[in-house]
Formats: sequence, C-alpha cells, structure tokens
Amino acid sequence: MYNNIFITGGSGVLGTSVIEKLHDFNLHCLVHNTPLKKNNVNTIIGDIRLPQLGLNNEDYSELCKKIDLVVHMAALTNFNMSYEKVCTTNVTGTLNILQLAKDAKVPLYHVSTAYVHNFNQEDSYITTGNGYEDSKIEAERYLSDSDVPLTVIRPSIILGDSKTGEIANQQGFHFIAKLLLQDRIPIIPGDADAKIDIVSQDYVADVISHLIRSNNIEGEFFVTLGNNAPKLEEVVSNIIHSGIEITGEALTIPKIVSGEVFDRLIKPVFLPKLPMQYRREIKVALYMFKYINISGSLPSSMELLRNTIGIEEHPDVKDVIYSNVKNILENELLKASV
Repeated sequence: MYNNIFITGGSGVLGTSVIEKLHDFNLHCLVHNTPLKKNNVNTIIGDIRLPQLGLNNEDYSELCKKIDLVVHMAALTNFNMSYEKVCTTNVTGTLNILQLAKDAKVPLYHVSTAYVHNFNQEDSYITTGNGYEDSKIEAERYLSDSDVPLTVIRPSIILGDSKTGEIANQQGFHFIAKLLLQDRIPIIPGDADAKIDIVSQDYVADVISHLIRSNNIEGEFFVTLGNNAPKLEEVVSNIIHSGIEITGEALTIPKIVSGEVFDRLIKPVFLPKLPMQYRREIKVALYMFKYINISGSLPSSMELLRNTIGIEEHPDVKDVIYSNVKNILENELLKASV
C-alpha cells in the first residue's frame, strides 16, 4: 500500500486534479517557487532539471527514505517549441526523476501521451515532427531501458474539468476553441470523419488515483476514448453551438477541407491575404491540426480498467465541451473587464 507519494507537476494541468483525488495520502510535491496549500501536501522547493532535483545531499537522502512511489507529471507541452527548449525539462528532468526512483527503490508512474507510443509504422495515427513529441519519445527510451518498476499513463488530448471546465494551464484545444468562438478560423484542414480523442483532466486524474489505490506497480494504460471518440465535425459543431447557447451570439461553423486542398489552394493563395494577426494564430493552430487528422481510433485501456479496478465511464463529451467552452468564455470576459 502506497502512503508517501512524491509528485512532480502538482500545479499543472493534471497535478491539481490528482492532488485533489489523493487527499488521503501523504504527498511530497516538487515545485519551483510557490508552495501548494493543502493539508496533506509537503512542498519541496527544487528543480527536476538539476541533479538530485537541486536538493542538498541530506535533504535528498531523507526524501529517498520517506517516499514509496514517484508520480512524474511535469513536462513542457508547447507543440511549437524546439527540441532544444523542451529537452532539459522533458528529457533531463525525466532522467533525474528516474534516478530518484532508483535511489529510493520505488516504482515510477510516468504520465506521457497517447501520441508518442511506438505504434506499428503502418498505423496512420503515428505523429512525429515536433520538439515535444521527440523529447517524450527520447525520455521513454531511457525509462524502458531501466529496471525501475514502471507504469506509463497515456492520455489523449486533455480538456479541463468535466463539470467546471477549469484547467491550470490552457492547452491547444482551448486555443483553437477560442479562435472558433471568435470566428477567426473560417477553414479547418482535415477529415470531417476523423476521430478527435479528448478526455477531461479529472477523468485522467481518476485513472491515476484508481491505479495507485489498487497498488498497481507496472503497466501501460491508454486513457483515451478509443472507438468512442467523437468525429472532427461533431467536436467543431459542439464548440460552436455551445458558444451560441452561452452567449446568444451568432457564430459560423467553419468549413472542413482536405489537407491536400488546404496545402494546394488555401495556404498559398488565401492565407497571405489575411491580416498578420490571423496568420500568426492559424500558424499556431496548425500545430494542433495534425492531432485532428488521425484516421481510425487510438488504442484504449478503459474497458480493461473498468473491469479490473472499477473506473467509471467517461462523462458525455458534449457536456465536457460545453463546460470547457463556458470556462473559456468566462475567462475571456474576466480579462476584458480588467
């Protein structure tokens, strides 16, 4: 039974939900500066990029004696950052966390992503080509070569809380949703029938909590909707109609065109005519569009987890999108009033 859990990324996208789910455990959370104000949380000021996490020998040794599980969630998830910029956090940081697990002789839970698994090369949903993915792939090579008991958790695209839409740091989905809600994306390159695999942060946190409570030591778990993931046109429509319902304002559903048409006609002919700000926004959005052009479904471990450790069904995707759109609009209104 795990009692003292070391956590990285406690203030991040998943961290806030995971800490809430693990309210009855002793948590030791590594942070850069700001302490986490929870009764069951011991804040440790440090840096995953540094040897021994920036701790002195005595504090590091004491930490190793105290913990019985490491949960590593800290990562830079900016898709348009270069490999060099994310490497020290996503690769060096992971190596330092792996060393902690070795020194403490405890299992390691590593939160990765469903999009960098070593799929069969014929699978259409293989995605490579940005610094984030490359850094996660390299980090996982080191993990797989180690003898530390390892659990890899692979969520798909993470949205905010299923009920409130709240999220510590807005992700790529939120950026695209904001552009859609502002009528700033008239065209989306992609396949209308492509699966968009999205999961709420509290659901992913629930999976992590259930695995810990079941004393899981090793394994690989895809926290995805798999065959039940909605189609691209459904997600776009849900975002737009949620916005209309919440604001009462008219919004336009963008046209979905094939990638081939976009590259051959839209990108070279129409994009240069748009205002510079629009072009910058669409360029950033294009980093996310690759994730909405997946033919087929991602693997999913949810049926297995429901049958073995009692994970419940994922909340209705329409409700999750509505909550996230509502949160986005409320935050934008708050910013405008400041």
